[in-house]
Amino acid sequence: MSKAQIDVIQGDITRVPADAIVNAANSALAMGGGVCGAIFRAAGVAELNAACRAIGECATGHAVITPAFGIKTAQFIVHAVGPIYAEYVPEKAAAVLRGWFEDEIRAMGGEVIGEGAERIATIGAYRLPGVNATTVLIRADMAGIAISAGSACSSGSLKPSPVILAMGRSEEEAREVFRVSIGRETTRDDLAALLKVLRGLRR
Repeated sequence: MSKAQIDVIQGDITRVPADAIVNAANSALAMGGGVCGAIFRAAGVAELNAACRAIGECATGHAVITPAFGIKTAQFIVHAVGPIYAEYVPEKAAAVLRGWFEDEIRAMGGEVIGEGAERIATIGAYRLPGVNATTVLIRADMAGIAISAGSACSSGSLKPSPVILAMGRSEEEAREVFRVSIGRETTRDDLAALLKVLRGLRR
């Protein structure tokens, strides 16, 4: 297996030779300050504003792409909208963080239980088809991550959650469901560590 090489470059991002550069965008895709402002000015404010207005908005945790216009060292600009958790009350911050986590779960072929229904922002139930929740718990525990499965009201029980069964799921499917709680101190890095464990189980 070849070793990957990562180069750290200090300089002007609008002059770095690359296929694409990444802009720390806001959800309105409007020109901002700092790096965002520098990218808009180098690309051409009028052209980039027009391209962004044509797209509209971009949700937190998502990204869109535009041409680089006047930036001659790159072809494209990726506008990535990251969450600013300090701007939200705790419940909203948890919902934003969970939304990003659930996008990643879907991307790996997982399932968000109860998707579309009104749910508490600080907890979610998920399923990786073909992977028993007990396996998920063991691998997560080995990585220093505490999550849960089974019935939330029966500590230590190996039986599948009766709530999941009542939703019309088979016992096999119910045994694949695990729960993740998001607290005030839970960070994106914490959930990224769990996602790494889950991706390892999907190989």
